[in-house]
Amino acid sequence: MPTVQAVLANAAELDWEIEHVDVKSAYLNAPLKETIYMKPPHGVLKPDQQGKVLRLLKGLYGLKQAGRGWYIEMSRVLIKELSFKQSAADHSVFYWQTPNEHIIITVATDDMVVTSKWKADTEKFKIKIKKHWEITDHGPISWFLGFQIKCDRKARMISINQQAYIEAMADKFRLTNAKLISTPMNPGSQYSVDQCPSTPNQMMRMQGIPYGEAIGSVLWPTVVSRPDVAYAVRILLQFIQNLGPDHWEALKRVIIYLQTTKTLWLTFRGKSKQLVEGFCDADWASQKHRHSISGYSFYFGQEAIAWSSKKQHIIALSSTEAEYIMQTHATKEALWL
Repeated sequence: MPTVQAVLANAAELDWEIEHVDVKSAYLNAPLKETIYMKPPHGVLKPDQQGKVLRLLKGLYGLKQAGRGWYIEMSRVLIKELSFKQSAADHSVFYWQTPNEHIIITVATDDMVVTSKWKADTEKFKIKIKKHWEITDHGPISWFLGFQIKCDRKARMISINQQAYIEAMADKFRLTNAKLISTPMNPGSQYSVDQCPSTPNQMMRMQGIPYGEAIGSVLWPTVVSRPDVAYAVRILLQFIQNLGPDHWEALKRVIIYLQTTKTLWLTFRGKSKQLVEGFCDADWASQKHRHSISGYSFYFGQEAIAWSSKKQHIIALSSTEAEYIMQTHATKEALWL
């Protein structure tokens, strides 16, 4: 997601075109090098063909190597056939640059975000790619990977929102009509292994609670558009194997908070004075496990494109040591960006 956000922020900054292209049945476009056979689906074989099997010539959804096969085929077409270059920092980013043409493509499986300085360049790219695969041309981007994208070219502004996803998540866990709250976690709350079940009866009581499913659901907004819940989600992720009632109530609070603030947008604005700027901090030994918390956020111009809240692996013996560990964590992200 930091890659997608950086590409979108760059497009907002430079006032570029942003198009969305979807490759139909992407995995089925990848030729197989290995010899693979499968049992034929019912009704495929003729009466005189009973007992035969089918040999796969192309990738099929469900094959363990299908995603890899599609990536190899996609990279081959973009690099060898269309003369794109591949980003060394993220192999899902491809770019084409000449004195008069600029195109950056971000790929997520079969979805492509195509950004370019000129509308004619994006149209030329679509014509070329249609010679290799069947695509769906969505035009100017409005939805990508399940989140909504709103572009305001006049104001040089791009915004991301996940209201539809959050509403579906709240409905799934029956929290749609819960009382609205303004913070993702109770101020001053501490969550530790002391609150985990310790007797068989307590463990039986927590069985059947969809904690793992719920924590997986809130992770998607956390990495896409909601850095404000990153700390709370990181804390609650520690108890996915052995949760207590307090942890489940805290996780439901995060979902209710997202439902309360579902209309918020993460916005990228152009015309900024700075390119990339980062901030980082450490919370020294405030938790019962004594591990400090590292946190950072990076901005393209004025808008956040990458963030993290993470428990440090070692126990820092001083706040200075915790700060150095945190700065190392943030510097790795800065170098990558």
